[in-house]
Amino acid sequence: MRQGSITSRIIRGGEKPPPEVDEWSDFSCEERMEAVWTLTRLCLAWTSGDPDEPRLQRSVSYVRRSWR
Repeated sequence: MRQGSITSRIIRGGEKPPPEVDEWSDFSCEERMEAVWTLTRLCLAWTSGDPDEPRLQRSVSYVRRSWR
């Protein structure tokens, strides 16, 4: 995994925001998905206290379509 750096900006009220920079353009799709998944796991651990990966919901429903 690649070591990265974090960039933060402070934009005060009334100031013109700096132009947007596409910071993710140098990353591959796999690296972007890994970053999103890492943030998802951190958020789950923070909110529910359970860092394990969530399972898919396996509820079953029955839909009956009326035929005319």
